[in-house]
Amino acid sequence: MSGFCGCCSPLKPRFKRLVDDIFPPVAEDGLVKSKMETLTYYAATSPEKLDRIGEYLAYRIGRDISRQRQGFVLIGMEAMDALLKSCHAQSLNLYVESFLKTVQRLLESPEPELEILASESFLKFSQIEEDTPSYHRTYDFFVDRFSQMCHAENVEFQERLRTSGLLGLNGVIRKTVNEDLAENIWDPKHMDKIIPSLLYNIHTNKEEDSSSAALLESQTPSKMADQLLRELVKATSFSTIKSVLLPVLVHVDNHRLWEEHNQTRAVQVFEAIMYSIQPDLSYIVIDRLMGHLDTTSAAKKKSQIASVLAKIIGIGVGDSTVGPSVLEIINALLKHLKKQTNGNTGGGGAFYVQQYHHALLTALGEYVSRLPDFQMVEIMTFILSKVPSHEANASDQQLLQIMLKALYCVAEKYTSKYFTTTFSPQFLSPLLRILSSPDQEVRLMVLQILQTLVDRHDNLEKLSKPSLRPANLGLNGLSHKFNRADQMFTQKTLFHVYNTFKKVLEESNSNEVLEYMYTTVALLVMETSNSDDGTVYLLDLIVCIQNIASINLALSSENRFALHALAISLLALLASTVNIAELDAYVDRLIDARERRAIHMLPPFTEDYHPGLDPNTPDESLLIKEETIKEALTNAGKNLQKMDSLPRRQNSPHNYLWHENTIGDAQSRRVSTVSLISSGLDVDSTSSSPGIEKKPFNEEVSVAAFRKVLEGPTSKEKEEEEKIQKELKERFLNDSFDNILEFATEDSPPLHDALQNILNRVSLFSEAKKSDHDIYSIMKDPAPYEKIFPELFMY
Repeated sequence: MSGFCGCCSPLKPRFKRLVDDIFPPVAEDGLVKSKMETLTYYAATSPEKLDRIGEYLAYRIGRDISRQRQGFVLIGMEAMDALLKSCHAQSLNLYVESFLKTVQRLLESPEPELEILASESFLKFSQIEEDTPSYHRTYDFFVDRFSQMCHAENVEFQERLRTSGLLGLNGVIRKTVNEDLAENIWDPKHMDKIIPSLLYNIHTNKEEDSSSAALLESQTPSKMADQLLRELVKATSFSTIKSVLLPVLVHVDNHRLWEEHNQTRAVQVFEAIMYSIQPDLSYIVIDRLMGHLDTTSAAKKKSQIASVLAKIIGIGVGDSTVGPSVLEIINALLKHLKKQTNGNTGGGGAFYVQQYHHALLTALGEYVSRLPDFQMVEIMTFILSKVPSHEANASDQQLLQIMLKALYCVAEKYTSKYFTTTFSPQFLSPLLRILSSPDQEVRLMVLQILQTLVDRHDNLEKLSKPSLRPANLGLNGLSHKFNRADQMFTQKTLFHVYNTFKKVLEESNSNEVLEYMYTTVALLVMETSNSDDGTVYLLDLIVCIQNIASINLALSSENRFALHALAISLLALLASTVNIAELDAYVDRLIDARERRAIHMLPPFTEDYHPGLDPNTPDESLLIKEETIKEALTNAGKNLQKMDSLPRRQNSPHNYLWHENTIGDAQSRRVSTVSLISSGLDVDSTSSSPGIEKKPFNEEVSVAAFRKVLEGPTSKEKEEEEKIQKELKERFLNDSFDNILEFATEDSPPLHDALQNILNRVSLFSEAKKSDHDIYSIMKDPAPYEKIFPELFMY
């Protein structure tokens, strides 16, 4: 019966007759608009017939495809698109199945025009929102076919086919990305096709004439792919972003994009991802890139990946970037830096390892430069916590240098405002401890870090070399407002910093370290010049440097001369900051005297001094006089009362570091009783008492005296000695007893004084012996804390 109905038009169902009426006798005439309106009205008023209309349209279009009648195919697809837009969403589900079958049939056709038509229709379908998503619908075929079109090599239709393929992928992504019940587009089987297709078109730029306005206005496959990649990344979530990143990394590896000269294409991809991703997910991209470093052992490839990382790591980082993810990224960077200190160069050689370190340090600097200041302080403290406490081997030494370089990268990006915030005890104490390292390179890096953090008025370049005329350097910040935070830093911390500098200067240092030391101290002076405490501590440092240069025989002559030059350079800076005429005149006189008689005690530092110069016998008139400086400062109204209470060196050169002798040292060293009870010495010795002058020796100690002892008495002295002995002998032989008694008691002390002297010596000996006994008892006690803290107070 159906066969007869097909032959007789009046017997056909109405929906079929309405569909047939929209097709003209000749394809060139196009869709019959009036009939199309009738069909649309019928479909809208009879939604239960929509699925049959779709099936019949699909049948007609399939027949026309088989007969290669493209004109009628175009008309049929135009009708299907019109019905798709005009019908209600509730009745679309069944119609869509016919529509998708038709689109699939078009994509299976070998004709490029039909493939392009299919992608356009599918994109229109993706823009329609369905009230009830069809969770049984799959798009595997469309993903495969559109991805193939993105790689089309047809010379005539290449650009159009690739553009259509991208449009089709855009439609698939739009249709599925936000529908929970729809097929999961983030599945690896789909992403492994979509992502390479996008990246392939992004990196395939056909050379075009840029002067053509039409080409400029048209959207090329490269631009479309870039836009689609950004939309795809923007739609990702925490659970789906890794599905996008993995195929991206595989594509970049397979096409060796890391190895390009400037890595333009690799950077372009990751920049598109970083600019499009949600801000709270950007750290995942960085984490995946750093994780990708572990997939290769070649230092060259590591350096290339790290170089790309350095160029994109700062994107999306801002003041709102807070939380544990920040320290996770910093920690990961530090771990990668640490791995290369174990002697594993990955077969790439030291050159690529150095490049790798440089790229990671650059990445660290770029990342922290966009973080808020308070987080930078935390990061610097965190980096210092990774520094090895003991430099046991070369690996630890290298790790220390790497960590200091990382710290410098952060410090370089940090803007110091308040010293109390910048130099917290948790940060400053370990940094000063590292400064005591015997490695000159380590000392240079620590001083460089301090300079970067201290310099708030851009004086670093001006103070890079010691100068005797700092007033001519045009220094900034001399009249800056001294805030309370800086005042607290000066009072509580500055002396500790200078004290560490003293200990470092007691050891041998290169001229470069001494120049860095001058720059560091000079910058601290410029930032604390408005404080009397800063002036007191600086004067103490200057005098201590001069004492080290004068009496430290362990240092080389060159080092000691350089210390004299360092001291007078700092004194000149002190004079220029306090601006006291009396002090300026004294400094000028001292500099003039050294220029005439001791040029080697002035800057610049040098390695070649005249071998005849003796650092042990400097002219007293060429040395810095502490009392003269203190007098000039006091006359100008400076408060120097704290100077006398500083825990600093004794004026005697042998005791200039008395404050370093701890109680433990006293307990481990026995007190000498011989020196205490020896005749001719004062019991209240001042050799270890701060602030008290040591009594000078009565005998002359000079070269002439030593020569006299070695040569013995002269003949004249021998004759006089013999004459005295002869007279004494004759007196005892010939004089009376009364005369001899008077002679013997003439210069002796009274009996009472003699007895008192003997009793004092006995008492002193007893006290010394008791002191020794107490000291030894403390040393031998197996549990000394039980004496100091009774059990009642022990927990």
